[in-house]
Amino acid sequence: MTDSDDWASALAGPKKKPMKRRTKVALWLFAALVGWLTLSNASFLAPDPVGKLKLIAHRGVYHLYDKRAAVGRDTCTAAHALPPTHEVFENTPESMRWAVGLGANMVEVDVAPTKDGRMVLFHDWTVDCRSDGKGDTRALTLAELKALDIGYGYTADGGKTFPLRGKGIGKMPTVEEGLAALPVHPILFNFKSKDAREADQLFAILKAAGRDSERIGDAFYGLRRRTPGEADAGAAARQLVVRPEARSARVQQGLCDLGLDRDRSRKLPERRDRNPDQLSMGLLGLARPADPAHGQRRRAGDRLRPI
Repeated sequence: MTDSDDWASALAGPKKKPMKRRTKVALWLFAALVGWLTLSNASFLAPDPVGKLKLIAHRGVYHLYDKRAAVGRDTCTAAHALPPTHEVFENTPESMRWAVGLGANMVEVDVAPTKDGRMVLFHDWTVDCRSDGKGDTRALTLAELKALDIGYGYTADGGKTFPLRGKGIGKMPTVEEGLAALPVHPILFNFKSKDAREADQLFAILKAAGRDSERIGDAFYGLRRRTPGEADAGAAARQLVVRPEARSARVQQGLCDLGLDRDRSRKLPERRDRNPDQLSMGLLGLARPADPAHGQRRRAGDRLRPI
């Protein structure tokens, strides 16, 4: 053996032991598993979903806010607002109509009962942050809520300025006003509390207004099922849970809570195997108003039909 052979052997180092057969089999199985998982979840191999994506406007048109700061479901978004580009407030007839003008197939609103037996569209549990009032929303009368400025607390600079103050006086609507804004367009009603009596109250309002929720395609969520031994919630509440109009609309599980400046639609699978109280759904919010002259009524084939 020459000196060059010795030098090459030194660089090569000690001879590697051959891989055991068991190790080879394990690696091949692992590679096969990774390949199967990759292909079985490949979007290009998945069949096209049935139907089409349905856009749900979260609280109608709302003001965009910093989602990194307002992370809680019940956080007052007015305290973390981005600089406003319009003067339309969420959960109002104007925001509902403009959301439809922007192409929303359904508009989501939050309902809250008042102290004197009425029901309003308002998101927060209290009026402290968003308005110039104080106290629980449900502890105030309709007249007291109507007197508030719901734009009072909006700030984009940590409380230095409040660009929407004075622009939301008297704009907290009743459920009846919301129904009048969209008489033939589907609405998704959100019960924020666990009190089933609110379902009774809303059911009475819908009945008095002559609204055929099943035909229009309304949906309801937020109620939980009655646990064993719990008191009966009442006939109307049971109807909202059991009747077809109370079943969740065909909501896409993949939707996120986003303020949209443009169309970001994409194909997502439909989930039709969940009940309203099992849904953990994201709803699309719309960031900018559209021309209110846009048609309220969409083609019958475009509306959301309850499951």
